[in-house]
Amino acid sequence: MGRPTIGDVAAAAGVSTATVSRFLNGVGTVDPELGARVEQAVQTLGYVRNPAGRALRRQRVDMVSAIVPDTRNDFFMGLTYGLESVLSDSGMQVVVGNTDESPARERVYAEAAVSNRFSGVVLAVASQDSEAPKILGNGGIPLVLVDRQVDGYMGPAVTADNTAIGEQAARHVHEMGYRRPAVLASSNRISTTRERAEAFCRTARELGLELPDDLVVSADSREVGAETAMWWLLGVQHDFDCVFATNGPLTAAAFRVLRTAGRLEEPRIGLVGVDDELWTDMVDPAVTVFRQPLEEMGRVAATLLMAQVKRSPIDEEAVVLLPELVIRDSTRRR
Repeated sequence: MGRPTIGDVAAAAGVSTATVSRFLNGVGTVDPELGARVEQAVQTLGYVRNPAGRALRRQRVDMVSAIVPDTRNDFFMGLTYGLESVLSDSGMQVVVGNTDESPARERVYAEAAVSNRFSGVVLAVASQDSEAPKILGNGGIPLVLVDRQVDGYMGPAVTADNTAIGEQAARHVHEMGYRRPAVLASSNRISTTRERAEAFCRTARELGLELPDDLVVSADSREVGAETAMWWLLGVQHDFDCVFATNGPLTAAAFRVLRTAGRLEEPRIGLVGVDDELWTDMVDPAVTVFRQPLEEMGRVAATLLMAQVKRSPIDEEAVVLLPELVIRDSTRRR
């Protein structure tokens, strides 16, 4: 006996093949009783969909590409977890591509999504002038941007409120009695860390804090380059009493350098960072951070993507989620 077909399922369930197709593809509505009969027939016959044939008919495969800058970064791991938790329930498989902050590698992943007829892409760009959105748009691939923005992009996107992070960080260090902050920022081509740094500097100066330009340094968004920048900060002539690190890897780098230099002891340098990674509450002093809603960002991105796939209306394309300031000992005065 050959492999069961959709017609066999329909005959066993006593419904039309169109009903079976709608039920299996999640398109439209199917009466719950009929759906239960289809599900029972699928289980009894051992029916397995043919993804290649289905893709040929529908001109896409049930796969979504999550293209991110650094799979080692806990932020993108948490975001991808939230994304997959929703997409798997919609019958989608998620393929993760790591660009390693390379626009060239990002372009390769975008072109692969088009050539392989993926159902959609969730993208955290390597640069604000990324070409990937244009490549995907020209290829007819649904897209949602997460975390980082692209110049001129007006489509669905999910970000944290990066301006609020910078402003709250400045107000917090001011309230805790710090007066000479330094800022460990990332490349200006990355919108998130740039927006946080700009908001921090503007608010800090409005509050009367001393913040000369050479205490605002840019580094690679990953830990190794950030450590070099942090050591440079410790060597400049201006004294500073706290540091604002604008993402997770930069926070880890700042903490490591301050600990090695003995600047986490009295009189210590305060530290406020971004992303509530596991280690931040396990060290001494525990680190004050902004907790971003990583999994929620992934879930919202998945919902926006599936709305495009199903051609459903989208109530709000640009979704901005609020972070939470978690105050710990690294900014408390002893």
